[in-house]
Order: sequence, then C-alpha cells, then structure tokens
Amino acid sequence: MILNGVKFDDDGKLVPLPEPYPGSNMFSLASGGAIFVRDPHKTMVDEQLNGGKFTRMTDADWELILPLMERTKNFSG
Repeated sequence: MILNGVKFDDDGKLVPLPEPYPGSNMFSLASGGAIFVRDPHKTMVDEQLNGGKFTRMTDADWELILPLMERTKNFSG
C-alpha cells in the first residue's frame, strides 16, 4: 500500500493533506507487507503502526514501487 498524503482540490490541483494517515489502526487485520508513506514533516507516530515499524526506503523498495507508480501515472496522467 502507498499513502501519499495528498489529494486533489476543487480546482484539480494536488495539495498536501494535514496528515498522511489520520487514523490509529493502519495495520488492522494485516498479515504482512509494507506501507510506504509520504510524511515529510514526520507527523505519524508509532502508535499508528500496531506493531509495525518505521524504516527508511531502500533501493530495493524503489525498484518494487516505481513500476507501480509509473503504471498509475499512465492511468491518471
């Protein structure tokens, strides 16, 4: 899952959300995997992760998600 912390406003412009994920139950019912979150202001806290952990993205992470992001870009422009 990729959480970008952005949305489109009424004029169709991309604007940041006040928080990338405002909930406290991010990994509810998850059995594994990763969530990539854009959080430049570090507003997320450990309590939102339900036992998960924050780590830095690696080159291998980028190799995994870049094709997905490019495919999404082709659909959304």
